[in-house]
Amino acid sequence: MIVLALVVTVALLAISYVVRMAVLQVLIATAPLAALATILPETRGYARTWGRLFVVALFMQAAQVMVLRVATVTGLAAGSGLAATLYALAALWVSLKVPSFLAAAAQVPASVAATGSGVADQARRIPLPLPARGA
Repeated sequence: MIVLALVVTVALLAISYVVRMAVLQVLIATAPLAALATILPETRGYARTWGRLFVVALFMQAAQVMVLRVATVTGLAAGSGLAATLYALAALWVSLKVPSFLAAAAQVPASVAATGSGVADQARRIPLPLPARGA
């Protein structure tokens, strides 16, 4: 049963690589449109979204390879048997979660910028005392 889970997880990982390549091709093809979207303030959100997607798609495989490499190096000491198989399954599961981790990390700067602009708007609304005339 666990071996079947390993096979299914490896198949999902291979499918994610194929989907990543397709998404990268679409993002590369739409790069000129994303560059044009930065011109108008109304369309800058689309350009930012394109940039986040591009960064996630670009670094997804490298992060997955690093996770698998670390799991391979540290997992070789586990030997064989049920513990090693469960360890391999957990490592493959983490490598499948890498795209969602990267997507969440790509959203952090946007939320920080939104918080910062909200704080700046609040600061502008604070009434400041005017200096007295003749002082």
